[in-house]
Amino acid sequence: MADKKEPQVESPLLDENRQPNYKPYDKKTRIKAWIGIAVMIALTLGYFYVFYSGIIINW
Repeated sequence: MADKKEPQVESPLLDENRQPNYKPYDKKTRIKAWIGIAVMIALTLGYFYVFYSGIIINW
């Protein structure tokens, strides 16, 4: 009986000669993204406070 070997699948992740396409973002871009996230959270919390405290009814 001959040994049956499974065909080896070449994965692009395991190729050592391939250069990765990863390019980190600039520091300015990351700062802008974090500022955007902080503003989004502040607005969400502000809306929750106004609606759940009932201040909007007296407005």
